[in-house]
Amino acid sequence: MISSLWPGAGGAAQQRAARASAEARAASAVRPLASRLELEAELRACEAPGAPPLLVILSTSWCGPCKLLAEDLQEAAERRAAQRGGGGAGAVRIVKLDVEQREGGLAEVASALKVQKLPTLFVCGGRGAGKPALRTTGLLKRKVIDDLIDRSAFMGSDLGSAVLY
Repeated sequence: MISSLWPGAGGAAQQRAARASAEARAASAVRPLASRLELEAELRACEAPGAPPLLVILSTSWCGPCKLLAEDLQEAAERRAAQRGGGGAGAVRIVKLDVEQREGGLAEVASALKVQKLPTLFVCGGRGAGKPALRTTGLLKRKVIDDLIDRSAFMGSDLGSAVLY
């Protein structure tokens, strides 16, 4: 309140908070993928020790529940990054595949993974875990999303043998 009356009061603290919030949003932004090769690169990066969890959303542009799930995942990732002090160890990577996109082989990925319902979410962890990834379909409650993100560090990155949740 004082900062609105006097520009010099609380300016540095507010700027640091705004910068941390912007970094958390950028680190957790849902990034659309254009090809199967990009997905494979993300999965390889996910297998590195200490890599942040990777959430893969299979959706379409016209699907309302798909849009809601993407927004909820981004908000959950932002909350996690803010709790852990920005990016780094608390970061979560979120990528989105449009299953109707013919270019880049994304429709074939959805077919190979036997995706029948949208949205479909794959949760992949890092640390080279040998366990398969987790697969969910449909909308999820925010508590479930938070729980999935917190536990994702112990999941593998094998989408083909993902455990259905």
